[in-house]
Amino acid sequence: MVLILVLALGTAVWMVTVTPGARWRAGVVWLKLEGRLSDVRWSELVEMLRPGTGMYLVPLVENPNPFMAITNPRTDSADVAAGAHRFAAECVSCHREGGAGPDLGRGVFVHGASDWALYQSVRHGIVGTAMPPHPWPLKDIWQVVAYIR
Repeated sequence: MVLILVLALGTAVWMVTVTPGARWRAGVVWLKLEGRLSDVRWSELVEMLRPGTGMYLVPLVENPNPFMAITNPRTDSADVAAGAHRFAAECVSCHREGGAGPDLGRGVFVHGASDWALYQSVRHGIVGTAMPPHPWPLKDIWQVVAYIR
């Protein structure tokens, strides 16, 4: 039993000191465990911490305010085009002049203008409004945010 514990601890230390990106990922998880990232759900955090997502959360370790530290990793022209396609298919019926939701083309975002605030509005919806949650993949939400911006 002690041997298993020592091996697990050794593996964790090795990962944090040797594996690229492991140290900041561990720092983000630690902040969440401490309760300092209440605006980030565990499911989102796990998804964003996976290598290959393009998410760079080092600023979150330095400043645990996701509204200031989390930025959109999907901002190139292909991502904006994909976001435009999804927006046209699923959002424009409400988000046009005279629609049930605000005309987002004006660039006025009542519930926050940061990348994270826009992500939250799309992903979780806005309580008390016609804006429903959209459980799309992380990449798709960020693409729509890129298009809205």
